[in-house]
Amino acid sequence: MHFSAPTNFQPELIRDIARYSFSEVYGKLQSDVVGGGRLSQLLPTVSLSDLRRHVDLCREHGIIFNYLLNASASDNLEYTRAGQGQLTRLVEQLWDMGITHFTVATPYLLKFLKARHPQAYVKISVFAQVGDVRKARQWENMRADEIVLDSLLVNREFKMLEKIRRAVKIKLQLLVNNNCDYGCSLSPYHMNVLASGSRKGSKTVGLTPDYCYLHCTAQKLREPARFLISDWIRPEDLVHYEKLGYDSFKLSGRNLPTEVLVRRLMAYHGRRFDGNLLDLVQDFGHAVKPSRSPQTLRSRIGSVLTWVRYSAPLSVSTWKRLLDLSRKRGFLSAPQLEAPVFVNNRALDGFLQPIVGMEGCRNRLCEDCRYCHKVAQEAVFVRQPSRALILGAQEPLVKAMESGDFWQ
Repeated sequence: MHFSAPTNFQPELIRDIARYSFSEVYGKLQSDVVGGGRLSQLLPTVSLSDLRRHVDLCREHGIIFNYLLNASASDNLEYTRAGQGQLTRLVEQLWDMGITHFTVATPYLLKFLKARHPQAYVKISVFAQVGDVRKARQWENMRADEIVLDSLLVNREFKMLEKIRRAVKIKLQLLVNNNCDYGCSLSPYHMNVLASGSRKGSKTVGLTPDYCYLHCTAQKLREPARFLISDWIRPEDLVHYEKLGYDSFKLSGRNLPTEVLVRRLMAYHGRRFDGNLLDLVQDFGHAVKPSRSPQTLRSRIGSVLTWVRYSAPLSVSTWKRLLDLSRKRGFLSAPQLEAPVFVNNRALDGFLQPIVGMEGCRNRLCEDCRYCHKVAQEAVFVRQPSRALILGAQEPLVKAMESGDFWQ
């Protein structure tokens, strides 16, 4: 079994995970000409020198560093002379550091990397939305080396997973701890929001209020069964996917503290976790103090300055509401309120078994099935006081964004 782990660029993370079977870590600069899948304001500030040192540290521990060029789109800059110059400089700088593994989401970047460096190892991102046999075969024919299948489309489609595995010879990887609404219709739009919010030169690179995230996390609190109507794979359930021939798994969480990341990596490596499943699959609300290393402090100061620079159009009242919600939910640091939801991982033992034996969830309506709703009654516990306080702060913000009043 092989794992791919996110990096927060803290040296202690690499030293900790080197003891386990993690053959690869992945990450990127806070912003670059391509962009990626995380908003820049949530990521550590990393210079080219920092990146080089981190890549060297990974190499010392026998770990591959995979650089993310995984934006769903890059404002068509790759089709301009200036954009080509920036893209070429970036790729050659990375190659000179010894980075030979990349993740992309567009066919053009796959072809670009293979043309310039035929020996490059190119993985196809989950943002390419590969969820069927035809797409997987097309990427294989374009000389992709590996594909991360779209967790929103396949993680509960066992018959489709079996067909895809049989259809291609290249490596396939599954994302295990994403926490999105299964088959979410916001996904393509959200990918483009994240791409623009992490691309160097974009007008929103410093401050992108994440409407999709606020909308979906509020929806989960309104309907707790949605914590189960999701695309995560529990550590205990990896065996179901191994039986189909999948032996490579990816974990997410590049914005998280080392302590949280290591806990997650150990859980999946050990195939067991006792506690709140959200501690493995949710990217906020962790009662852990952030690192006080010089790099982390520099990153936090840089993020604040970037937010101030680009958020001038927001009113003081909007700022206060955003900060209030962030403190309650723990979007940027440890939360002020007790976690509103506890998903008992032990109560989910056997949860996946009925899904393995059916046609999957992609073409079924939840209101017709109700399986997750039934299990949620025993596995999902909601603390009503915290839930009410959070929804009281979050839902008005979502509605203000939808009406446009958020920017008035």
